[in-house]
Amino acid sequence: MSTSGQIGVDNLQESVKSWITNLDSLEIYNLDRLLNKVSEIPLQNINLNNLFEFESSKPISELIVRRDPTSGQILDFYEDFRDFTEKEDTIPCLFDENQLDLKDLLYQIPSIGDGIDFSQKTSKVLKSKETFPESSTMVDLSKALFHQTITEESLLDISSQSYLDESYVNQSFLQKVSRASSGSSSPLVEDLISKRKNKKYAIMSDLKLAKSFDEIKSKLAHQWPFELDIFQKQAVYLMENSENVFVAAHTSAGKTVVAEYAIALSFKHKTKVIYTSPIKALSNQKFREFKAIFDDVGLITGDIQIAPEASCLIMTTEILRSMLYRRSETLHDLEWVIFDEVHYMNDAHRGVVWEEVLILLPDHINIVMLSATIPNHMEFAEWVGKIKQRHIYVMSTKKRPVPLEHYLYTGNSSKTSNEFYLLIDSSENFLSKKSYFKAVDVKNERTKSSAGKFGPKGTKQNVSTAQEKNIWLSLIDSLNKKQLLPVVIFTFSRKRCDDNIFLLSNLDLNTAAEKSKIHLFIKNSLSALSEEDRNIPQITHLSESLARGIGVHHSGILPIMKEIIELLFQTSLIKVLFATETFAMGINMPARTVIFDSIRKHDGTKYRGLQASEYIQMAGRAGRRGLDATGTVIVLCKNEIPDIKDLQDIMKGKPSQLESKFRITYSMILSLLRKKDMRIQDFMRRSFSEHKMTDTAESPAVYEAANIYLNEKLEYFRQKCHNESSIETCAYCNEAKMNHYYQLCAEYSQTHKEFFDKLHAKGLIFKTLVQGRVVFVRSMHKSEKKIVYKLAPVILVEAFSRDVNSALALSLDEVGVLKSGDDDLWEEDDSITNKMTSFYDKTNPQYEHLIEKLKSFKTNEIQIPLVLKSLETFKNIKNATLIKIKYADIQLISSKLVVKNSQFNFDFSFISLLDQFNEFNFMQRNIKFVQELNKELSKSTSFVNLASELFRFTESYTATCLKSENDSLLSTNLIIDFTKDLKIQDIQFVEVFDNYKRTVNNLNNFNCLDCPKFSEHFDQILVENSIQDRINYVVDVISGNSLLLVSEYRYRIEVLKKLRLIDERNFVLLKGKVALEISMAELLITELIIENVFSQMQPCEIVSLLSAIVYQQKSSQDDENYLKTSFNNAALDQGRDKMYEIAVQLNKVQAECQLQVGNEDDYVEQLNFGLVPVVYEWSRGVSFSKIKTLTDTQEGIIVKTIQRLDELCNNLKNAAKIIGDTVLESKIEQCSVLIRRDIVFAASLYVKNQ
Repeated sequence: MSTSGQIGVDNLQESVKSWITNLDSLEIYNLDRLLNKVSEIPLQNINLNNLFEFESSKPISELIVRRDPTSGQILDFYEDFRDFTEKEDTIPCLFDENQLDLKDLLYQIPSIGDGIDFSQKTSKVLKSKETFPESSTMVDLSKALFHQTITEESLLDISSQSYLDESYVNQSFLQKVSRASSGSSSPLVEDLISKRKNKKYAIMSDLKLAKSFDEIKSKLAHQWPFELDIFQKQAVYLMENSENVFVAAHTSAGKTVVAEYAIALSFKHKTKVIYTSPIKALSNQKFREFKAIFDDVGLITGDIQIAPEASCLIMTTEILRSMLYRRSETLHDLEWVIFDEVHYMNDAHRGVVWEEVLILLPDHINIVMLSATIPNHMEFAEWVGKIKQRHIYVMSTKKRPVPLEHYLYTGNSSKTSNEFYLLIDSSENFLSKKSYFKAVDVKNERTKSSAGKFGPKGTKQNVSTAQEKNIWLSLIDSLNKKQLLPVVIFTFSRKRCDDNIFLLSNLDLNTAAEKSKIHLFIKNSLSALSEEDRNIPQITHLSESLARGIGVHHSGILPIMKEIIELLFQTSLIKVLFATETFAMGINMPARTVIFDSIRKHDGTKYRGLQASEYIQMAGRAGRRGLDATGTVIVLCKNEIPDIKDLQDIMKGKPSQLESKFRITYSMILSLLRKKDMRIQDFMRRSFSEHKMTDTAESPAVYEAANIYLNEKLEYFRQKCHNESSIETCAYCNEAKMNHYYQLCAEYSQTHKEFFDKLHAKGLIFKTLVQGRVVFVRSMHKSEKKIVYKLAPVILVEAFSRDVNSALALSLDEVGVLKSGDDDLWEEDDSITNKMTSFYDKTNPQYEHLIEKLKSFKTNEIQIPLVLKSLETFKNIKNATLIKIKYADIQLISSKLVVKNSQFNFDFSFISLLDQFNEFNFMQRNIKFVQELNKELSKSTSFVNLASELFRFTESYTATCLKSENDSLLSTNLIIDFTKDLKIQDIQFVEVFDNYKRTVNNLNNFNCLDCPKFSEHFDQILVENSIQDRINYVVDVISGNSLLLVSEYRYRIEVLKKLRLIDERNFVLLKGKVALEISMAELLITELIIENVFSQMQPCEIVSLLSAIVYQQKSSQDDENYLKTSFNNAALDQGRDKMYEIAVQLNKVQAECQLQVGNEDDYVEQLNFGLVPVVYEWSRGVSFSKIKTLTDTQEGIIVKTIQRLDELCNNLKNAAKIIGDTVLESKIEQCSVLIRRDIVFAASLYVKNQ
């Protein structure tokens, strides 16, 4: 720097003034020197055009159009600003092209032959011969959407307006709108419905594929040293062709082979594969297993990452969900995703994660799903295939590699140690009950209890400690002699597992050599721990027990000790293992025998019997493939023998169906609102729960087109009626009255359903719906495309019951009854309508054939005497009809019982026979033939007599109604009054019945019924409202109002707005971005951060307070005590009070927004301050053995809580970055450092040295 530019300390002001006033003295203005330096630079070839090429920066905002979801009309514009706090999350080629919604574009212009193929990267013109057939690309809705009173000529032709791809045509919707027509619908619509019905995504794998496997066997990406089973060959062949597969098979059936081949294929193709498991422990186990086979394998869990860039990554489903929401770079070049233990989707807490992942996963990624046997595997596969628009090939096998034998054991000492009673043999045959009752007799005789008092009535086992010890010692000794060890004993209580270990403290099952191996293995496994940690009481106690060949496995055991037990068990060094049911899920660790300590358990809410799926999963651990011919399963009967029905249900019952656990969460809403890739309504629509309830199309395109079309037709129809109809000038029924009448009819339908549902629930309905009872159904008559509804009496020929939903009835008219469906339209069903009186012209050639057919029947085979006493009688009953009515068809129940205690025995083949012939004109001479025929028939109750009774009843009730002031049947004594006749006093029932009577009476109080053109006018209103109803239905589908969880979604949106996580336009605000970084109790922790609750706290205080959110295990101490007593730390006391206050406020906000919260969102219920003192001392450096003395919580639970705390700290650290709070970020970082030490974060043995 020049002298003039030198800054002196003493004359700073003078120097600054000199700079400002003498700029020429600066070197930068010395042009001669500058030009000399430039001249020294060698000249280069310079292209000035390059100056015009520059990479423009991404705009800070974009203009977004907001449209009406139903009409498409532009409502307003808003500016969406780019979020600079996020990482760039646009990953090319990760998500499919259908994100651009190209499916809704036209492939060809109407009436022009050429089109554009959007499937190519570079669009090309299609030749005319390549254009799609018109029948497969257009939907003619004109005939399907309207009532027959509208002539086809009056409808506008939309053939050139609606180009919809066949895959978007929704079957249930087309069926719904086509039922609006009482006549035949468009052949094109029927064709599309048929195609939609036949379009299945789930395909059961063909056995021929196993034969095709031999053709590619030599070219496989991976080879096995054994012959593959059939289902394995099928899966491998399909995966070679890049198909999705779903394998449902028993434990140890060999499903892992399928996963291995997906990994091998990805290695061959130089792509990536992800294996997901439901829990972290299983991920660790699978990492060790796959690492022994393949080289490039990585592991990502909440607390550890090993080779995250590997081609094969093992992770939990939650980790994969997070990656999908964040569009992680890890997902680049992903070809396969393997979902193991898919049946775990039934888990109430984690099941939703599986659905989220399957919905978010890009369609081009291949899927392998592995599951235990489930009864609805095809339904589940159909759902996955549907949301992915790809076939899912299903392989299911019920064959066990090692068959099982199931026993009852009643012994209690060495003398009775051979009391094994076989219930189910290896062929899965439930043996005779003799074996079961023999066990009951032996048990009853020994316990001196009265016969027949077996079967669990509670959960208490009235067995003393000494008796319990004798049972286990004698049973294990017997199994050892029979060479049935090792054994897994499933005990549904951690405490009982530990107690049983103590009872067997003197039992030794291992040799000296085995003891030496165990001691050496434990020593090596614990070598990385400090001496103090190696001497933790649980470790020393378990080490001694393991040396004797006895182990225990449950969540209260330290993770490193659980892994030691698992690895020792795999080598058969543990002979007896007491375990909770979590041991049944995970890596293949079979035993020779499985024992059930009980077949009842507490599920967190109540004591209940085991479900068949739970029993099957645990029993599947019995039998070692390649070692045992059969596996042995024993149900221990300590005190009482379970009821035989309960045993049959769990041993031979069907496994639980895979049910959707989908629910809306705040995190899900915020993630989808931020990314804007998919509306939350579309996300819900793709869930498994919606699939089970509806068959909604994936794209709303067909509904949007139908909505526009329906609105046009409604307007056209109204204009047409205005020009032609006289309803507006009618003195009886103007349009307002008729619309009111229509609404009352709709209200009647609802109250009728509620009333009859109530009757059905109380079982009262079946006391009245007996043979001979007259009931009223609504009949439909069609004439010149007009429909007239009326009530028609029929006589029940068959009785209804709880198990019978339909019955035959006799009617005097051709009654059209309502088919099962959603629409309130009554249609004739000729297939179930059979003539009871048929007369044929003798001159017709078919007459002789009929005579021969009739005479071929024996007299006792024809039980329908067609006794005709006179021609006058025939005129009254000539239209007598036998119809099939359903429970829902009945509108009223009369007090008339025509024939009591009659047996209506008739031969259905005779009815069928008469139905085969055409009906001819009535001829009087045929009466004689029928009369002669009747002489040969048995003299049972005459249907003609029944028809005559019905005719007389019809005349009677008509006359009675005419005399009644309001023409209501309910006001006469012809209809049963359930509250009086059956003397029902139930208040709720009386209210429902009164409401039902009110709606019926309201219908009869309209003078519009006196209108001579009532049928015509009502028909107009019926059609208009029918179209409007369909418009409402379509709008609901488009807007998402028809979804199961739409109300909850709206409530949660209101909560987020009230808490200012999103604004009024559903844009994610800063608080919302903070919440997105949190994986648990996101609203509570976000409020704690925003309100600076942690600002004055030390790291050890912060992390201990956070344990109240993470700790899920209830201790024996009352949690309310921690709200009343002091922690002897002012910061902790204040933090606890503030956390509790915020939790109460959050619950209040949710209640104000009408949200019914469960345990997941009840923030007060989630708080548990039981481990705050423990974590506080741990973060201050106190040893694990000492902090254990502060609580009765088991060691494994403490470790799991602190590990989860570390994951939560990582979340908070990211949240602190979002708001720019570097002080909080530093404190949270220090929290992790303080707790990440010693045995709590000891490396997993499955990943050690990997």
